[in-house]
Amino acid sequence: MAMSRVSLRDLHIEDEAAFRHVGWYGDLKAVMARPPQAFAVLEGEASRPGDARLLNLAFWQPGDVAEVLCEPVISADQLMHSAWHVLGCNALGAAARTALGLLLVESVASAFDIYLVGRVLGHCPDALFLQTQVPAMADAAEDAGLSDDGFAALLQRAADEPEECFEQLQQLLFSVASQLLEARDVDAAKAVLLAHRRATFAPLLHHYELVTWVLYARCYGAGGSAAAVAQSAAALAEGHALKWLRHHWLNKQC
Repeated sequence: MAMSRVSLRDLHIEDEAAFRHVGWYGDLKAVMARPPQAFAVLEGEASRPGDARLLNLAFWQPGDVAEVLCEPVISADQLMHSAWHVLGCNALGAAARTALGLLLVESVASAFDIYLVGRVLGHCPDALFLQTQVPAMADAAEDAGLSDDGFAALLQRAADEPEECFEQLQQLLFSVASQLLEARDVDAAKAVLLAHRRATFAPLLHHYELVTWVLYARCYGAGGSAAAVAQSAAALAEGHALKWLRHHWLNKQC
């Protein structure tokens, strides 16, 4: 399968204008603009969205290409997601490759979506990001039994308290994923899901494809100490998570 390696300057960034008012966007974009960050672009007959999705979900590795693309185009939210993986990998070092490290970094990168939804809703309602993410979240919420009014209230909460919503979703994603990782049978896994059923953002859990997270962590998670992961997870749970991430993940690498 032919692929070319390119840098950020070789890519067109889609939907960038929707995030210009979000300070984090410029910071995370700068992370991905620095060497040795690279992207892989599929070529010829291999350039299919399904192929890119499979390669990203099943074969991505910390420190390898940031993302596999089927054309030299990346959305601004994808770019930020990739940047969180880079920051987490650098901050946690070898611990980022442990099963818990993989799950912690993914929980941060994925929970950042709800922060972005909250920040963009009132500023750029026509953003491509909202056109793709909000319906997908709504479908997951509906499958979980949340009413239309309930989902609307969830979006309003994200708009009113984007940082707090990020904190709650990140903690939920990491807690559920790490507990599922340890579950040894279907009864134990079911108990994990039931224990978090009443969490505010529980209706969005399956939007984030936790099955892929858990299977990936089980398959690729390396051995070694995860002490740095435990320390970071505990710090994030104390509140003001984005401020902590700026100081401990972003600023120390600039």
